[in-house]
Amino acid sequence: GNNTKGLRGFIIDISSRKQFEKEKKKLEEQLFQAQKMESIGRLAGGIAHDFNNILASILGYSEMLKLKFPDDDTTEGHAVDIILKSSERAADLTKQLLGFARKGKYNPVTLDINDVIRETVDVSEKIFEKKIDIFFNLFGDIKNVEADRGQVVQVLTNLFINARDAMPGGGKLIIESENVFISESEAKKYAQFNIGPYVRIKVIDTGIGMNNDIKEKIFEPFFSTKGEGEGTGLGLAMVYGIMKNHSGYIYVDSEIGKGTTFTLYFPVSDKDLHSVEESDVIIKGNETVLVIDDEEYVLTLTEQILKTLGYKVFVAKNGSDGIEIFKDNRKNVDLVLLDMIMPGLSGRDTFAKLKDIDPDVKVILSSGYSKDGQASKIMEDGVSGFIQKPFKMKSLSQSISKVLKNDLRK
Repeated sequence: GNNTKGLRGFIIDISSRKQFEKEKKKLEEQLFQAQKMESIGRLAGGIAHDFNNILASILGYSEMLKLKFPDDDTTEGHAVDIILKSSERAADLTKQLLGFARKGKYNPVTLDINDVIRETVDVSEKIFEKKIDIFFNLFGDIKNVEADRGQVVQVLTNLFINARDAMPGGGKLIIESENVFISESEAKKYAQFNIGPYVRIKVIDTGIGMNNDIKEKIFEPFFSTKGEGEGTGLGLAMVYGIMKNHSGYIYVDSEIGKGTTFTLYFPVSDKDLHSVEESDVIIKGNETVLVIDDEEYVLTLTEQILKTLGYKVFVAKNGSDGIEIFKDNRKNVDLVLLDMIMPGLSGRDTFAKLKDIDPDVKVILSSGYSKDGQASKIMEDGVSGFIQKPFKMKSLSQSISKVLKNDLRK
């Protein structure tokens, strides 16, 4: 009688312990994977940052030359065109690396993700064969998310391209969206998942699927199952970085021969929708700008760009020189363009000292890194604007005119 009962309890105990061990092992693997991605990300970010500084001068000077040789038919015009196109491609590559390293440019706006999905499918439609059928299962009353529209489009486009490549013989692509609330018990299943309301997106294909080995490496940079010259292996690494950047999550489920599902979680935003226009105009001006940057190339280049745009320019190769020049000319200087990462006096300290001299100083921060981390701290100190290096003449001219025209201080 009694013995059997005891024994039965004992068996159940073991199975729940086994289950617990299994879940613990899964979490440990996830955590290890996350740490590995983190350190590869730091490496990628460092390389991309230095590379961006080199690119800044190539891109900038070729833009200057383009103004001199606007005609594509001349040898020089043609050469400049090729340099420009190549450096733009290189800048694109560093953008992907920085995206993976979570240091990418980041302009969050409030989005209806269903709209973004539909638009991205419309744009990517050309990449799908006739044999692939696309189905939407989008929740009508989807909540808003706060995200960088361009980056969300990059995420979706990458997932769509992968789905297409996984279905060479045709198949179905299904895109779903829904509002979900992640409870404590659900969050426990994944490493580092926060409880709360999310918009969940699923991108499902009925393609060839992948084995566990591939599944584990799928988000690592330069890992690719495609042939030589068919992909950089940066696509999904960037997708991973962008999702992390948005405090979101991405998971993959796949079975050989059955297909693959990518699941994305974006935290819900309580802000209302508003649209943001990008313009293509180069805006000139005649005010005085002080440029503080420790990279000589960048300094000379920015000076020339600003003069081309009609501005009067002071330059300083470090923070303390910049502060001296500002002290002597504070009545004349309308705006300071300040590099964030400098040896000696850092961008943040320089900014604090400029503010001591003139509490109303207008400062645009520039950096090869992104607006997160260090920059966001300075943004909170009341900087008027931020521009990502390598910047193009167009975006620099727009940032400056925006800050000079209306004080953007919140």
